[in-house]
Amino acid sequence: MGIRRGEITTKIVSDGLVFNMDPANRACYPKTGTTTTDTIGNNVGTLSTTPLLSDSNFGVWELDGSDDNILLSSDITFPAAFSLSVWVNPDDVSDQNFLGDGSSSNNWIQIKSATQFKVKLKSTVTVFNESSGNNFAADEWQNIFITRDSSNNLTVYRNAIIFGSTTTNSVTDSTYSTIGNGTSSKYFDGEIGPIQTYNRALSAEEVLSNYNGLRGRFGV
Repeated sequence: MGIRRGEITTKIVSDGLVFNMDPANRACYPKTGTTTTDTIGNNVGTLSTTPLLSDSNFGVWELDGSDDNILLSSDITFPAAFSLSVWVNPDDVSDQNFLGDGSSSNNWIQIKSATQFKVKLKSTVTVFNESSGNNFAADEWQNIFITRDSSNNLTVYRNAIIFGSTTTNSVTDSTYSTIGNGTSSKYFDGEIGPIQTYNRALSAEEVLSNYNGLRGRFGV
C-alpha cells in the first residue's frame, strides 16, 4: 500500500498534531521539485533552491547557512499551549535559527550556543542556559522539543531531557513562516529532519515517546 496523505508514518503521538513535515515521507516531498507539503494541514512550503534534499537518514533537508530556507504558504501559529518538535544536525552551534518569520525579527527559535537556547514569541525573548552537560552539539543529530502549557510554563528538551524551563508571559498566536531562516540574516547551517507541531503541551512521557520513535533513524 502506498503512503496516504495525512498518514503518520513514524511512531509519534498523533493527539493534537497540526503540522507534520518530514522530507522522508513521499507525501511530503516526492524527491523532486521546489514544493513540500505538511501532511496534516496541507501547508505548502517552497524550497529556496534545489536540491535541498539529502538522502541521509532516509531523507532530510540540507541547508547551507547562507540563503537556503523553506517558505511556508501558511504561518505556523502557536496558541497559548503548544508543542514543537524538530530534529537538527547543525554544522556549528552559534546563532543557528531553524524557525522564524523570515525578513522580520518578531519570532524566531535559535540554538545560540552549546549551552544557550533562545525562543522569541512576539518580540519576547526567553533565554535558557544549560549547566548540567545536556548541551547542543555540532555534527550530531539531536531532537529539540519545546512545550508551553496553559499556565505559561515553557520547557525546552534536548533528546527528551529538559534543557531548561521557565514561566513566561501569556503570549498567543506567535507566527512563523520560514524553516531554516530566523531573520533576513540568520540562516540555519546543517541538516533538518522531521518537524511537528501540536495544539497542546505534550507531557514529558509523550516527548520521550516521540524521541524513542525516531532516534533509531538518526543513530542516537
